[in-house]
Amino acid sequence: MDYDFNTNISSLINQFICRYPHVNLIVKSIALNNTYYNYCITEKDHNKIPFNKVNANFSGTGDLFAALFIKHAFLNEEQVKIAISKTAAYLSKLIAYNVYFDKESYDLSILNSFSTTQTKGSLFYVVGPSGVGKDTLIDLAKKQLKNSNVIFAQRYITRDKNAGGEDHIAISKKSFVEKTAQNFFSLWWQSHDNFYGISSNINLLLENGFNVVVNGSRGYYEEAVKNYPDMKTILITAQESTIRTRLIKRNRENLEEIEKRIERSKYFQDNFRGKNIIVLSNDTALEVSGKAFIEILSKDYTSQKKELIMKQPILDQSKII
Repeated sequence: MDYDFNTNISSLINQFICRYPHVNLIVKSIALNNTYYNYCITEKDHNKIPFNKVNANFSGTGDLFAALFIKHAFLNEEQVKIAISKTAAYLSKLIAYNVYFDKESYDLSILNSFSTTQTKGSLFYVVGPSGVGKDTLIDLAKKQLKNSNVIFAQRYITRDKNAGGEDHIAISKKSFVEKTAQNFFSLWWQSHDNFYGISSNINLLLENGFNVVVNGSRGYYEEAVKNYPDMKTILITAQESTIRTRLIKRNRENLEEIEKRIERSKYFQDNFRGKNIIVLSNDTALEVSGKAFIEILSKDYTSQKKELIMKQPILDQSKII
């Protein structure tokens, strides 16, 4: 039940005790000074347990709370306070997931992969020059990490939905400008006559412990790191010969244009600087580099205090900045 008692929470608790004497009670979702709590009430003790409330309404949350609590408290024989904390964390993440994907009812398929902690997730900003294989790695990771704790942010792009390339949300330039003025995007940039944007709903996912992957822009990196100073930037690289072969194979540019792209790529790879940058060499077979990419995205970084240094054979250690 949702109450907003910022002044006299004791009165509410006493009402429950009088109404249900000699019974242990759990009162969920009480707002107190802009923080939300679940209360565990016994004859001897009153415990308020904070949780991260997501401002969205779905039917059935009470039943789901009860079912998850029973699982933790009775089937797993966990302490009541721990059971309540885990239950609330599950529900917050579930709601955040469904809000981001704009679902009208619960999709429970993600539930088993949730972490029971309430630590924040990590933002991964993936960059790389044309021909380096960035999109191929992202597409592979999307398939293998489906229904995991890793979410791939869908980009809003001012180009037609059927124009080819990535699965994006098509939007007119007029609507894009309007949404930008409304702070709808947490990240946005312009490239090759198109606007690209990432919904601010990724903040909801990050707050609830998801790792969020953004297909980013090299030119927007400095602005992105201002907004997310702890983000991990994955720089996808490849040798000049590998990039040339891939660009020729995709047959979008003539040879002169390909050489110009290679020069720009080489300059960028040699001069890219920042913190928390992971350099992933994509000169190997897709199965090898793809596995390393997935391991980076799936890793729990919450316990790491120092700047990120990965130790995997696929990474070019000499270029970790």
